Amino acid sequence: MRKYFLLFLILISNTRCIDAVSKTKEQKSKQPAAKKEDNLLDLKFSILYVVQKYLDPSRIDPEKMLISGLESAAKNIPEIMIRKKKSTIEVLADNHKLNLDRKLGSPYFLIIRFSQVFNFLKKHLPADVDLKKIEHAVIAGMLETLDPHTNFLTPEYYKEMKIHHSGAFGGLGIVVSMCSGRLSVISVLKDTPAYRKKIKSGDKILEIDGESTDNLSLNDAVKRLRGEPATDVTILVKRKNRSPFKLTLMRKSISFDSIKTKIIKRNNKKIGYIQVKSFQMPTSRQMKSALKEMIKQKVSGIILDLRNNGGGLLSAAINISNYFMKSGTIVSQVAKHRSKHLRIEKRADSSSTIYDGPLVVLVNEKSASASEIVAGSLKYSNRALIAGNRTFGKGSVQDVIEFPGGGALKITISQYLTYGDASIQGRGIIPDIHVKNVDLRNFNKNREINYYISTLKKYRESFLKSSLQAHHKTKLMKSYFKIWSLIKPSPKKDFICNYCGVDSDDLSIYEDIKLSEDSTSRVAAKLLAALQDKKAGRMVMLKKYGNFIKRIKKQEDSRIVNYLAKQGVDWKKGPYKKNENLKIDILPATKTTRAGDWLKVKVKVTNQGKFPVYRLRAVLHSTNPRLDNYEIIFGKLKPSSSLTHKTMVKIPQGVSARVDALKVNLWSHLAKIKGSASSRLKIKGNQDPRINLNYRFIDDINQDGVLEKGETGKFIVKVKNVGKGETGEARMTLKNLTGNQIDFIKSRAILSNLKPGKTRKVVFKIKARKLTGPKLWDLKLIYNDCIYGNKIELDWKIHRQFKARPKIKKMGEKWQKLQKNTTGYDVPWLDQQKKFVEIKQGTAVKVMSQMNGYLKVQIPATRQTFAWIKADTGLQKSTLSMSVRSQWRRYRKKVNYPWTYSPPNLILATSAVLTRKNEVEITGSIEDKDGIRDLYLKLVNAEKKIVGRKIFYRSFGNKQKRSFKIKVKVYDKTNIISLTARDKSKASFSRNLIINKNY
Repeated sequence: MRKYFLLFLILISNTRCIDAVSKTKEQKSKQPAAKKEDNLLDLKFSILYVVQKYLDPSRIDPEKMLISGLESAAKNIPEIMIRKKKSTIEVLADNHKLNLDRKLGSPYFLIIRFSQVFNFLKKHLPADVDLKKIEHAVIAGMLETLDPHTNFLTPEYYKEMKIHHSGAFGGLGIVVSMCSGRLSVISVLKDTPAYRKKIKSGDKILEIDGESTDNLSLNDAVKRLRGEPATDVTILVKRKNRSPFKLTLMRKSISFDSIKTKIIKRNNKKIGYIQVKSFQMPTSRQMKSALKEMIKQKVSGIILDLRNNGGGLLSAAINISNYFMKSGTIVSQVAKHRSKHLRIEKRADSSSTIYDGPLVVLVNEKSASASEIVAGSLKYSNRALIAGNRTFGKGSVQDVIEFPGGGALKITISQYLTYGDASIQGRGIIPDIHVKNVDLRNFNKNREINYYISTLKKYRESFLKSSLQAHHKTKLMKSYFKIWSLIKPSPKKDFICNYCGVDSDDLSIYEDIKLSEDSTSRVAAKLLAALQDKKAGRMVMLKKYGNFIKRIKKQEDSRIVNYLAKQGVDWKKGPYKKNENLKIDILPATKTTRAGDWLKVKVKVTNQGKFPVYRLRAVLHSTNPRLDNYEIIFGKLKPSSSLTHKTMVKIPQGVSARVDALKVNLWSHLAKIKGSASSRLKIKGNQDPRINLNYRFIDDINQDGVLEKGETGKFIVKVKNVGKGETGEARMTLKNLTGNQIDFIKSRAILSNLKPGKTRKVVFKIKARKLTGPKLWDLKLIYNDCIYGNKIELDWKIHRQFKARPKIKKMGEKWQKLQKNTTGYDVPWLDQQKKFVEIKQGTAVKVMSQMNGYLKVQIPATRQTFAWIKADTGLQKSTLSMSVRSQWRRYRKKVNYPWTYSPPNLILATSAVLTRKNEVEITGSIEDKDGIRDLYLKLVNAEKKIVGRKIFYRSFGNKQKRSFKIKVKVYDKTNIISLTARDKSKASFSRNLIINKNY
C-alpha cells in the first residue's frame, strides 16, 4: 500500500498540497486560484479522500468505480461509448478506440486509468466538448458505487448548500418558481421587505433591475434577487387585473424559519405544537426559545413534528435531543476503517434539558437523517411516543471536504446508532402508533384514493442504488397500534403554480393540510389532552392509555364510514367469512387511449356466494405507473349482487405509445380474496413535432452586423414544424450570456400548438447599453417543448462596435446578375454570420455596398430584404431598370430559404410491446439532407435502477440516409429506450420506445 501512496503523490505532484482543505482561513486566502487546466484535480482529490476517510474500505471496488465512472461520462457526452469485456473495457470516442485493463490492484491506480482516458478524449473529442463536465460526470459515476450519499458537489451547488445550512441570506423574503414559463411568487415570508411592500402569491416578476426575467433561469433569477443586506433591488411586477408596476425593495438578512409553533386547545388544556422543518445553524436557538415560551404557557404536553424533515446539521439534532433528555447516549458514530473500529458518542447532559413533560414525536417516510436521530433517541430512551409512518432510514454521517476549485466532496465517514445502539440504516424508525392518512378525494373525477396503500411502496433508503447495510441489525419492533384516519382537504389555493410540462389536470387543487385537519397531529393532541400524569413517558402512554388509543381508533374509523356513506358507499364493518366465489370483470371502456385523454377502466364484481362481503375493495396493478396500486372502494356487496366502478386517470400529453398489463385483485378489509382478472391497456402516443429553424440578425444602423451604443438589433427566427404532430407547451427565448451591456426589448416567444407544416416568425429585439466586454457578445437561442422534451440550444454571437472595423464602401446600387449559385449571409463576419438564403444563378440583385470582403445586396425575391454575399462572387453587369415588384415576380422561384437548423428524421418501425423475451430488435431509418452524424440509445429501467445508461452508439459518416437494426437487452417491467439521431451540425431528434417485460 505504501508504494501505491507514493505513486499517487507523484501523480499529483503538479497540483497544490493535498491537505489544503484543512488549512485555516488565513492560509486559504493566500492560496492562488485554481487554474482552468488543473490536471483532474477534483478527480484526484476525490479518490484520495475516499481511500483515507470512507467508512468501510471493503466497499471500495476500483473496477466497479472505473466502469461506473466511464459509463457516467458516456451518459453525458454523446460521442463517448463504453463496451465491457471480460478483462478489458473499451472506450470509444468518435470511432477511435482505447482498450483499458479493467483489473486494478488498488484504488490509486484509478488515477492512471482515468488519466489515460482523458488524454485519449482530448485527442479525439471535438474542441467544444467541456472536459471539466466530463471530469465531474466521471466523479459522480465513480462515487455512485459506494453509497447514495457520497457525492461530488459542484461549486454552484456547494455554495447554495452552505447558504441553506447557514440559515440566513440577504434577500427579499419571497419563494419564487417558474410557473407557466414566468418567474412567479409562490409565497411571502412575514416581516420581510416583500411582506411590507405587499407582494402577493401569484405575482409575476417581469424584470429585475431593468433586466427581463424571460431569459433568466430560476437559479439566475434567485441570484439577482439575493444580495448583500441594505442594498436595493428594483422589480417590475405583474399582478392579475392590474398593469405592471415597479417596486424598489431594500434587501435584509432573511433567516430561514426552521421552527413553527402553535398552541392547540383541547379539553380545556393547552397542547404545544412545534414543527421542525430542517436542522440548520439557528434551529437549536429557535427551539430553545420555543420551549421556554411553551413552559410559560403551561402546556400539558408537546407535539414535536419532524415529518417531511430531511435532516441537516448533526449538531442541531444533538442539541434538540438534549433539550428533552436528561441522560443516556443521544447518538454514536461508528465506522470500520482498515483495522480500526471508530466509535464516537454524544451523551445527554441534564444541565441542557429544558422540557421533561409528555412528548409525542410525529414522523413519516420523508423524515430522514438528523430527524431520525432525534426520533430514535427519544423513542428508544422511552422519553417520547412516536406517531405517524415509518421513517426513511438514513443512518449514515457525511463529512464535507472543500476543494481548492470551489467544489466539495460529501463523503460518508460513519453510521450512527441512536440510544441503545439501535441502527436505523435502511430500516428507519417504526412508529408506536402507525397513523395511516386516508385520502378519499378521487370522487372528484381523478383524485387517487389513498387508503390501505397509503404507506405501500414508499420511497426509502433501502430502495436506493448502492445503499449501505446496517452496522448491526436490531430487531424491528412492530407498531403497538394502527389507526386509519381521514384527512380533510383545505380550501383551494388562491394561486397554483403550473410547472412547465405538467398537465393541469394532474395538479393538486389543495394546499398543504391545515393543522386543524391533520389526522396524525389530531391523534397526538387527543392523547396528550387525556393524560393525567404530568411526567408520562412513552411506556406509560402506551400501556396505561392503551384503551384510550383504541377509542381514538374507533372515532377515526367512524369518520371514514360517515364520509363514504355520503358518497353512497356502505363501509360498515361486518363478519368476514371466507368467500372465494366472487367474479371479477374488467369491462371494455376504451380500447385505445390517446395521450392527453382520460384512460377509463371499469371493474365489475359479482358476489356468487351465500354471504355478504364487507369493506370490499379492489387494487389495480399495472406496468403503467398511473394505475399501479390504484384503489377502488366498493364497500358492502350482497349475495347475488354486482357493483361496478369506473376509474379515470389522465394520460399526459406527449407520452410515448405503450402497451401495459393490468391486473385486478380483491380484498375484504385486510384479507385478500382468491381470484383476479387481467387485461391489457393500449395507449396511442401523440405524433411528435419536429422543428426546423432559419435565423438571422439585422442591426438598425448600416445593417453591418455590428451593434453601436444605443443601436437596436433584431434576431429574426422562422420556425417550421416538419413533424407529424403539433407542438406542445413550447417556448423560445433569447438568453443573454454577456452581462449588462445589453437591454432586452423582447426575448421570449410562445410556440405552442404549432401545427404540422405550419411556419411561425419570431422577432427578438435587443439594445446596446454600453460598449464593454469582449468584442463578440455571447447570446443563446433556446427552444424548449416541455410536453415532448424537445430542447434546442444554439449559440449566437454579435459584434459590438470596435475601432478597427473596416469601413463600408458604397457601390451605387446597380442591378447585377449572379453568374453562379450563391449563399447569402446575414452579416459580413465569419465568426458571427448565419446562412439564411440561397440564390440561384441568373438572379438579379442590387449591389448596395461592400465591407470586409462581402457585398451587401438587395434580393428582389424577398421584397426589400438584403443579404451579404462574398465579394468574389461572379456578377454580370446588367442594364435592368425594372421595379422591385417586377423583379420579385420574375425571380421569386430562384430564391430559397434553407433551414439552418434541421434535425434528422428518425422513423421507428418497432412498436411498443409486452414481451417475455430478454432481447428485442429495434428497426428504423434516419434521413437528413445535411448528413447523419450518429445514433445513440439510452436505457431507463427503474426496477434495475438504471437511469440513462448508454447501450448503443454508431457513427454514420454524414450519410444522408441510413436504416438500422439493433438488438437490445431488456429487463423485467418497464424499459424506456431513448433513441437520438444527430446530423452533421449536431442538430438532434429523439424518440422513445417503451418495452414492458414479464409482467
